[in-house]
Parts: sequence; C-alpha cells; structure tokens
Amino acid sequence: MPRKTTKSFKRDLTPDLKYQNILVTKMINKIMRNGKRLAESLLYKAPGNGRRAR
Repeated sequence: MPRKTTKSFKRDLTPDLKYQNILVTKMINKIMRNGKRLAESLLYKAPGNGRRAR
C-alpha cells in the first residue's frame, strides 16, 4: 500500500500539423509502432480521409 498519494502526470498534446486537430494526434500515437513517419503516412493516405463521397 503506498504511503504517499501522487497525481498521475498528464501530458498536453499539440494539434496535428496538417489538420490542426488533437484527435488526429491521438490516432497517430495509437497506431505508431514502427515510427511516426509511417503512422502519419498511413493515416493521411487512408481511403476517404474523412471526406464524403458525392
């Protein structure tokens, strides 16, 4: 049992450079295994990219 209670450290996320969105940064961090560049390229080249087809 710990004798001293501590607060967990929360890191501030910076928005993504391309879309200026924190959710995109969170998604890149989740899929990042073999490097940040690979994760970014997978996310940016994904089919649809969040746009609706007309």
